[in-house]
Amino acid sequence: MSANPSITFETIDSLDLNDVNGGDIGAIIDAGNRTGNAGALLGAGAGAVAGGVGGAIGGTAVFPGPGSAAGAFGGAAAGAGVGGAIGGAAGWVGGAATETWRQVMPKWLGGR
Repeated sequence: MSANPSITFETIDSLDLNDVNGGDIGAIIDAGNRTGNAGALLGAGAGAVAGGVGGAIGGTAVFPGPGSAAGAFGGAAAGAGVGGAIGGAAGWVGGAATETWRQVMPKWLGGR
């Protein structure tokens, strides 16, 4: 007679996380989406300003007058794209991590 005649393993699907420790994967994703959107907007705004100023300075140095405007527009567009991507990614990760913390920690550590 063997000690463990039948051992079975079950694969856990990410959708099953709702049933583990009372977690709510939908709330984690929702929190990430909300803060990711806010981060993208803030990052794009800051990037557009920084890129526009830098582009105007660079454009003025190369071709004063028309180069200033072209540099400002090009720099603002590039800065907005980069800032939005970085801000959105950082915001999503931060929001999802915060919600995960709230779900798994006891109340005295900021949990629910």
